Parts: sequence; C-alpha cells; structure tokens
Amino acid sequence: MVSRDQLTQVREDADREDREQALLVSYWQDHRSGSVHVLNRSPDPIVSIELFIGGVVVNQEGSLAQVPLQLPVVAPCVELIFQWKEVRYKKLGDLQWLKVSKYLTGTLESATFYDRDGRRWNRNYAGLWEETLPKEFGMKETNYYAEIGDEYKEQEAPSCGGG
Repeated sequence: MVSRDQLTQVREDADREDREQALLVSYWQDHRSGSVHVLNRSPDPIVSIELFIGGVVVNQEGSLAQVPLQLPVVAPCVELIFQWKEVRYKKLGDLQWLKVSKYLTGTLESATFYDRDGRRWNRNYAGLWEETLPKEFGMKETNYYAEIGDEYKEQEAPSCGGG
C-alpha cells in the first residue's frame, strides 16, 4: 500500500515536471537603461509569447488599456533584449503606429506563453500558473496591439537548463 507521503511526493514531482520549462522563462524591465529582457533558460524554444503593457493611453480622451505585445519566438538558451522606446502600437485597421514611450513610463503587467507541450502559462508579479481559462476570459477587448519590429537583439542566456 502506498503511503500518503509517497502520493504527495508523486504529485509534487509531476507538478514540478509540468512546470519545468515555464519556470525557466522570465522577463523584466530595466528602468535605468530603458531595456526590456525576456530570458529563456530552457533547452526548448518559447512560442507565442505576449507581454501585456498596462496603462497605455489609446485615445484623445485619455482612456487606458492593456495592450498585448507579441514577441518573436525566443530560441532555447537565449535572452531577447529590446528598448522600451522602440515599442510601438496601433489600433487594428489603423495605418499610423504610435510610440508607447510617448504616452506612459511603461508598465509590464504580465506575460503569457506556450511551453513545449502546448500548455499556456501566465507569469506576473504574483507568480507563475498554468492558464486553463480561454485567453479572452476577463480581458477587456481593446483592438490594439503592439510590436517591437526588428529592433531587438538576442544573446546567449547567462545559464541554461536551470543550472
């Protein structure tokens, strides 16, 4: 008969294995240099990563919205770096791009991404969790999106594979 402690250990090991890749993905904003960093210390690429920018002024009345910033695939063991001042956004259908830095100091609220097994993860100041609700659940539709274009650099991650 398997003891309760053994069952707990098996569950914890399974949870740790499920979270393994997601735990190796992080992001931060360096306010002094104006750079944003997305770090993938995993031996697998990160696809469909979005950073959510909060407090973006989206119209002349000063309405604020959370705008998704879609990033390129972040290769294994790579740190992607871009300058906040290079981020631009626009409303779907508009031709004119607006610079995020003109309207706010910049707040990265969260990141979502898919791991190698197709699970969607969310990371913010409170931690990391698997997203089981539809992406649109509870999010105000803004019809805006942001991009960094080709203005970014990639460098080897300081450590890879959790080591």
